[in-house]
Amino acid sequence: MTTTHKRLSILGDDEIEVRYGRPRFTQEERMEYCLLSQEEKTVLEQLHSITSRLHFVLQLGYFKARHLFLVFNLPAVMEDAL
Repeated sequence: MTTTHKRLSILGDDEIEVRYGRPRFTQEERMEYCLLSQEEKTVLEQLHSITSRLHFVLQLGYFKARHLFLVFNLPAVMEDAL
């Protein structure tokens, strides 16, 4: 016996990506969202590796833009890392 589960689809794939996906920043948005406050700079200074620092700045910028924590790998976000 085959059971088909039907789910209500409220958002399309493109709408889900816009809402929950990684933001695609313009250069101006990178400057806005990745600009660190003094308190954020203090936290950044406590991180030892460049990779940890880079993840911190990017995760913080993405959080400021979307209010979500995102999973990403560095090669996929290099345009935001530069």
